[in-house]
Amino acid sequence: MDFFLASIGTAAFLLIAVLLLSGIVGYILSALGLMRMAQNRGIDNAWLAWIPVGNLWIMGQLIGPLRFGDKSYDHAEHILVVGLLLSVVLSRVPVIGALLRIIMSLLTIYTFFMIFKQYAEDRAVLYTVISILLPTLVPGILFFSMRFNEPNMLTY
Repeated sequence: MDFFLASIGTAAFLLIAVLLLSGIVGYILSALGLMRMAQNRGIDNAWLAWIPVGNLWIMGQLIGPLRFGDKSYDHAEHILVVGLLLSVVLSRVPVIGALLRIIMSLLTIYTFFMIFKQYAEDRAVLYTVISILLPTLVPGILFFSMRFNEPNMLTY
């Protein structure tokens, strides 16, 4: 019985360690990739890619205006940052908090797709799906691998 409990504890510790390590590696690769993409595009304050909310600002700058149907919203970076802050502040409100989390998740997926569409157009859907399935590591690896690609100016 003691061996069984020790094995479960060891397995849980290893799982947490692997998830934590993959999250740290993914964050570093994502920051490096986003910062380089922002620098290549001449976006001011590219170092914001290293700050948790700042990386959303950089992603918003990279994708340009948000387009939903015939509507276009300039300054996607404002929408992403304010949306995140609202979802955090209102997270305890039962219906509104859940709804904002869903909206922010969909908006983040859309943002990833638009970045992938600009930097790897033929694989944008594949990269987005893989990023949804493995969100702690894969977006970072992909942003890092695309950091020197030229953006397709026709897609945004």
